[in-house]
Amino acid sequence: MTPPGAAGGGDGATVSLTSPSFTVTSPYLNFKIGGGRHPHEAGTVLDSTPPEGTVTRRLRGTFLSGDSTTGTLTSPEFTVDKKHFLIGGGNHPAGSADPTSVELLVDGQAVRSATGKDSEALNWASWDVGDLAGKKARIRIVDGNTGGWGHANADHIVMSDTPAQPVSQETSVHLIVDGKVVRSATGTGSEALDWASFDMRPYVGKKAQIRILDMNTGGWGHVLADRFTTADKPAESVLQRAGWADYGKDYYAAVSWENAPGGKRCMIGWMNNWDYGGSIPTSPWRGVQSVPRAEALEPALTVVAQAPEEIGRSAATTALARLDGDRSRARTITVPTRLVVRGSGEQRIGGGGR
Repeated sequence: MTPPGAAGGGDGATVSLTSPSFTVTSPYLNFKIGGGRHPHEAGTVLDSTPPEGTVTRRLRGTFLSGDSTTGTLTSPEFTVDKKHFLIGGGNHPAGSADPTSVELLVDGQAVRSATGKDSEALNWASWDVGDLAGKKARIRIVDGNTGGWGHANADHIVMSDTPAQPVSQETSVHLIVDGKVVRSATGTGSEALDWASFDMRPYVGKKAQIRILDMNTGGWGHVLADRFTTADKPAESVLQRAGWADYGKDYYAAVSWENAPGGKRCMIGWMNNWDYGGSIPTSPWRGVQSVPRAEALEPALTVVAQAPEEIGRSAATTALARLDGDRSRARTITVPTRLVVRGSGEQRIGGGGR
């Protein structure tokens, strides 16, 4: 079956596909999903009319000779009223080491700020400045970043009484009940389809629809979906089926050691996440290592230890011999292994604690 999706016109196309209405009778809806990782965000709309008010229509951007340039652009002084504007470019918030942001300055200090989402697609942002009404202020566009997405774009700055509504930039599958999105899933930035599941137990007996939505025109701006199946149990994704030695959104590229003092094994990971690796939201803890963790496998695990160096050496020797003219028959080479009988590896303390 060809998976239905929204990649027919390339990433520049957008589309919404909605199923006929059906009655929810099963606890779970399982399906496969792939494509871009652009989740549904509450409060976004499919189409947004610019708010009425005094408008400055001229795109300002800092992508001059590439991302390597830096600088600021500051507006003339004005009296504060409501503010709404379009913003795009890099996701490097004000206050980070190398920001790409739009700021509202009052008395020379940044009192409001916004940043892009690593996309050239501009979207609405709003500042509630009711508490600043009547004050003198300036708008400042800041680019202090020379790395990837090291620029900011801003346009259509509006003073208005009506808040601007951000437009959806998602690539997702929705479960819609009573006209509202009650469940949503997105891809992982991969063409490989993986299982996802909607818990439909709260909606049994209700009318529902499935919607496949692509509102993104940038990189990975498409979604794929297939094998929609009602079931009594939720399907598990690759990550859910994995046998984790350790799990955490901020525990990456872990390295383990054996034969530490006392015969212990331990593991240390990088406290970071590629979801925000280029714009770490906290300071000063930027990419530090975790506290060392004892490896504790439950139940205890006995393993067969191989000699990868000997395996590689034997394979290379055999391959080179063939290149030199060896025409002997294929043979099996047995590399010695050893059985490592051990407990779970952690240091037991007192009454079995770790």
